[in-house]
Amino acid sequence: MTAARAAAGRGAPPRPRVLVVDPDPGAAVVMPKVLAPLGVAVVVVATVAAARAAARAGWFDVAVAVAGAERGRGLALLAGLRDHYGCRTLGLHRPDAAPDDPGSADAWLPTTVGIDALRAAVGGLLAPGRAGADGRPDAGRAAGPNLGA
Repeated sequence: MTAARAAAGRGAPPRPRVLVVDPDPGAAVVMPKVLAPLGVAVVVVATVAAARAAARAGWFDVAVAVAGAERGRGLALLAGLRDHYGCRTLGLHRPDAAPDDPGSADAWLPTTVGIDALRAAVGGLLAPGRAGADGRPDAGRAAGPNLGA
């Protein structure tokens, strides 16, 4: 559990939250349905700026974004969410090319990934005890200013 999530919840543990950054208007309808079997709350935003605002307003356990979105800002966003908020990150890359900076996300899939593989990847990142970016289980970070601006 991230430090921000621990501070936010009292009593019953809150559902895991997943932030999806996707400019396709259909993603707001489809992604919550795709990830519903995981029992997560899904927040879908269309831009990197909206993702930064959502991260500042609340915690997320996992963030999913296309690395090349908005001329590469998606890559910086993923790294910022992971490094400053302790959020696990899943980067989506072009199927014909490897990610520009593989270390900027915890896991990678091609943008042409199927529903089952996407669901499995997000579920794996939500698994209890999975090491964070710094190798510590469920390590949280203090809020920081760099979210891939």
